[in-house]
Amino acid sequence: MLSEPGTISLQSLRGKVVVLDFWATWNSPSIQEREALAQIFRNADASDIAFLGLCLDTGDTEDVRKALDRFDIPYPVGHATPTVQDAFPALRVVPAQWVLDRQGRVYEIVQGPLDSSALERVIQNALTN
Repeated sequence: MLSEPGTISLQSLRGKVVVLDFWATWNSPSIQEREALAQIFRNADASDIAFLGLCLDTGDTEDVRKALDRFDIPYPVGHATPTVQDAFPALRVVPAQWVLDRQGRVYEIVQGPLDSSALERVIQNALTN
């Protein structure tokens, strides 16, 4: 992980709704939505929801660390390595939030510039289904 040492497996998050936040420092919409995603995370119940940021940058990790510091991203962020990207073959647009249900299945994919209220509705629906 870039934001903290260690690794996180999706298996360890079973039982929670998981928001996988795919973004990149070179992508303007990704940067613009950092604050809104941080706010959604802060308003969420951590016992029911987990957020994981997956940065698609392929260059210097220092650029990503600077972005993490600049935007005070409150959830764990790691690199979306080629292996991670291969696990999400429908990942075509950045930014994108993949919402997984409590069983770890893809519940919904929100692609393109963030609509905070739409993402919050998707999360709430995933929690109640």
